[in-house]
Amino acid sequence: MSPRSIRYPQPLVKGNTIGVAAPSSGVGESMYRYLEQSKQHLEHLGFIIQESLSLRNNSKCVSAPKETRAAELNAFMLDPGIQAVIPPWGGEFLMDILPLLDWKALKKSPAKWVLGYSDISTFLFTYTLLTGTASAHGTNYVDLRSSELDPVTARWLDVLQTKAGEEILQVSSTHYQSEWKMELPGFNLDTPSRWEQLGAAEGTNTSAHFSGRLLGGCMDTITCLIGTPFAPVEHYVQQYCAEEGTIWYLESCEMNAGDIYRRLWQMRQSWLVCWGERLPVWAACRLFEHVRFYIYRCFVFRSR
Repeated sequence: MSPRSIRYPQPLVKGNTIGVAAPSSGVGESMYRYLEQSKQHLEHLGFIIQESLSLRNNSKCVSAPKETRAAELNAFMLDPGIQAVIPPWGGEFLMDILPLLDWKALKKSPAKWVLGYSDISTFLFTYTLLTGTASAHGTNYVDLRSSELDPVTARWLDVLQTKAGEEILQVSSTHYQSEWKMELPGFNLDTPSRWEQLGAAEGTNTSAHFSGRLLGGCMDTITCLIGTPFAPVEHYVQQYCAEEGTIWYLESCEMNAGDIYRRLWQMRQSWLVCWGERLPVWAACRLFEHVRFYIYRCFVFRSR
């Protein structure tokens, strides 16, 4: 394998087993019905569902002590009988398990799809950086409990079924969910989405064309990895993105405009050596009202 080749998991096919582990928050009894609905939907699609022992527990924002969560995720990732791992949702403290995972074994084991967002991106980010394996930043398990998903969410299976070297075309959602309504299955897309090129004059039609490897996740959680062994961004960019370049994608969960600016500034200072040619910053959906006055000053860069 070329030292610059990203590892892509085998495409997910009917009959495969999907492991549902909770490396961050678990699911309390009052929400067991969401797990049952998601399980029923995925089994209808032809998949076998295997739950971790701690999935149906949740105390102080975690499914189990860090040692147990790490052991369960490690076991699912190394089990050849499990072809993909989809956690129920994110949480707060996934970073606690990173030092406890067997990264040498994960790097040697066959690539495996892991799908999720929010705090799950803490693992996705590190898994990609340390093992050179593609990961999927997308819907969580409980979001799949509806048989009628919105057009963007419904593409999760298309992505996980794409073979190495093949292409998949995705477009942004026309609407976004303004607030959580857990009683409704899937996402309640009730507000029109709007993309903006930050820093451009208001009312102007702008466009940009760029390419590269996607890297990123939830700013609230991945920025806590700066300065640790779990965020070797410079090595990854030099090893895998020297020719293609890097496009950063970032989501924010609980930060205000000032928080977002400070985290972007920290990322830029910490990983500046990896960034070169400046590109426009694009923001979508529910960025806070005053973010545009902060964020464009920090910029997003395309790695060389």
